[in-house]
Parts: sequence; structure tokens; C-alpha cells
Amino acid sequence: VIMLAAAALAWRLPVTPRRPDQPHHGPPLAPLEGRGLAALARTCLRPGVPWVLAWYATVFVLLRIGFQLYQPTLLSLGATNLVVHGGVLSVLNLTAGVASLFVLRVFGRLGERRTATGVVLLLGLSFAGLSGLSGISGVIALLVVGTALFSFQQVAFGFLQPLGRTALNHRIPSGDRASMLSAQSMLARLAFSALLFLGTWDTALTTGLPSTYAGLAVIVVVLAALLHLAHRRSHPTAPSPRPLPPSA
Repeated sequence: VIMLAAAALAWRLPVTPRRPDQPHHGPPLAPLEGRGLAALARTCLRPGVPWVLAWYATVFVLLRIGFQLYQPTLLSLGATNLVVHGGVLSVLNLTAGVASLFVLRVFGRLGERRTATGVVLLLGLSFAGLSGLSGISGVIALLVVGTALFSFQQVAFGFLQPLGRTALNHRIPSGDRASMLSAQSMLARLAFSALLFLGTWDTALTTGLPSTYAGLAVIVVVLAALLHLAHRRSHPTAPSPRPLPPSA
């Protein structure tokens, strides 16, 4: 509710044109396509933009589902000490930060399409592995394996922003980027909110964890295939740029 209210207020802000004497670095800004929902919808339908929005929302939602399952999974492994939980989350955050340092290198070698598909498949690999944790004995072994599988999700998390934002920036006029980057973020969060409200999570977060992870793994494989195929029609005509550095 707060997010939507803030968006409504931001939408009503007046456009402030840049002064002639104001310095500007980089290529000239393209003119705004107009204001209003119709203009925003036209921008969303530009070539390749629907694919970027779908990919970003998909990865965002899958990552948030994974985050929701962290604590129930650790509890199911017998890790009830909150210090252990904090230690695991610290390692995972560090993993995401380190992974973001390799975005440029991976993107330069694989390109946008294969990098984007690889990010989704990495989530599927993590979910598939987590679905079989119940067959491993020993709390230490479970924690080690579980942390490693969680780390796959954090690597994907490190790629989400630089890849998703750059892909969108490359497909829309510069004058529309602020609105579209906000719309991209809002769309992903609304998708996850809808999933939380519509889903039944009591069993999924407790005794049904293995089935939840197995189902997610199957869903991810299907989504990865669909997004991989859809990218062919969404690739921009201009050469794809290097993604934004992690600090952006």
C-alpha cells in the first residue's frame, strides 16, 4: 500500500526540464514519449521490453520464494540456534556480493540470452538439490550442503539487478528510463505480493518442504525454456551493451 501510494504521488510530480546551462554528460536525452498510463503502456510494449519485464519479475519472485524458505529449511535440518541462522545468512550475503563482481565477465563471454537463462537455471538447480536434503544424515552435513545450495540462489541474486536493469535501459529511450525502472521494480513486487496472498503456505513451509522445492524446480525449468525461446524475438537491433557494474 505504501509503495502504491508513493508511486501515485511521484506520478503527479511536475516535469522539470533541464536548464540550458545545466551540464549534461553522455548522449542527448531522447524526448519523453508523453505522460499518463497510455504512454507508459506504449513504452512497455516496445520491442524486447515485455521480455525484460517478464525475466526480471520471474527471477525476483523465485528469489523471494527462496528467501521465504530459508528459515523453515534450516529448522527442518535441525538448526534451531539463531546464531547459526545469522551465520548462514551472513555467508549468503557475502556470496551475493562476490558473485556480482563477475557479472561483467560472465556477460561478456555468454551474452545476454545465455546469461539470463543461466541465472534462471541456477535457481532451478538450487531448488532441485534442496528437495533431496531430507535424505542426508547429520546436522553438519545438512548445513554444509544446504548452505551451498542456498548460495546458488545468492549468485543469481547478484546478477538480478545489473543484468535486469541494463537490459531494460538498452531497450527504451533515456527520457523514459526513470519511470520504466520504477515500473519494473513495482511489477516484480506486485507479482510476489499476489503469490503470497493467493498461495497456501502452511504445508509448503513445514512438512511439504521437499515437495515445494521439487515443484519449484520443475516450474523453473519450464520458465527458463520459455524465456530462452522468447528472447529471440526480443533482442534489440543494436549491439547489447556491457551490464552496469555491481555498484550501480
